Amino acid sequence: LQGRFREAEEAYLSSMELGSDFQVTARKGGLFLQIARYFHGRGDTPMAMQWVKKSVVQFQGAGHPRGEREATVELAMVLLADGKFEEALEYFTIAEQLALPAAGLTGTVIHCLKAATLFVQGNLSRALDEVQKGRTAAERTKSREWGLFLDFLEARVRFELGFYAEALEGLESALATEAVYDMPAARRVLYTWLGRAHAYVGGHATAMRILNHCEDSWERQYFLAECHFFQQEYGPALAACGRAISAERAAFRPPVERVVWADGFRDVEGRCLELARENAMELRLLHALQGYLWGLEGSSERAVEQLHSLTRGGRLPPSDPYQSLYHYFYACVLPEVRKDDLDDSLTVLSKALKLLQQRASKTEDSSLR
Repeated sequence: LQGRFREAEEAYLSSMELGSDFQVTARKGGLFLQIARYFHGRGDTPMAMQWVKKSVVQFQGAGHPRGEREATVELAMVLLADGKFEEALEYFTIAEQLALPAAGLTGTVIHCLKAATLFVQGNLSRALDEVQKGRTAAERTKSREWGLFLDFLEARVRFELGFYAEALEGLESALATEAVYDMPAARRVLYTWLGRAHAYVGGHATAMRILNHCEDSWERQYFLAECHFFQQEYGPALAACGRAISAERAAFRPPVERVVWADGFRDVEGRCLELARENAMELRLLHALQGYLWGLEGSSERAVEQLHSLTRGGRLPPSDPYQSLYHYFYACVLPEVRKDDLDDSLTVLSKALKLLQQRASKTEDSSLR
């Protein structure tokens, strides 16, 4: 968790010798669970899954429901990391049912992780339900950081639904809470997203003022690019986009059972490793916007080439929630009258609409679609 990988590996190798007997004990279940978390933290989900299954078996055999619940939560997180959202939700629910009368912090974490899973999957109404359940649990257990994360996640769900004013209010409320708790990493993320929310409600001057005072990051530059785009300032938007693409990024570490506040995506979409590895999803978002801006600025050939490569050149992971946006941008830069060597803009636009409808259909409350 601290990035001290050499010491972590040494501890892992030493721990291997401790669990080599054939006894079934809760202590061995705990050991195997920590080994699974070690591999999860390194992004090695096959090994993490192997060890967490052993952990579950040990806890079940030892008749230790608390340990079994902890191991089941980790199993669900590994499934989430692999992009297996339905299975992850199933195991989060199993862990919930294993909860003791006082579920403690684990109960809060389950609601938080279920909400994040539902967000990435696209079931936004259920994500809001889990946020509310998690908030109640966080208040009961005094889980301040997870409670603040739930405030942020609710704002992100509102943002995804297009309720930008509500998202802005939620971010302002979260910042008021953070002022009491004093969590600098969370504050940085909340202010950056507050700037984005102001841009989306039309407060471009306020958005620019907030973002210009935020600590620099790829996310800040991305939101600045959006803000310039809304004001039809395509040159500055492209410059911000370029800075976002070339920005230095901290070494990737999966969030596992904590909130890292690296940016506003890492603790949500970043829990799915095929989206987070090599900054894949954030770079797709940036390259898609860059291509679209090139098209608006008149560099159509360059725009088409980039967006064709993004949407057609390789496999887009089905877990990426922004596939429809990439295709929409591609459709926008294609000529209205089809050329023989290019894709048809209406066909690509239809693909974008289909992808959007597929994601929207996962939201159970039809009034929010």
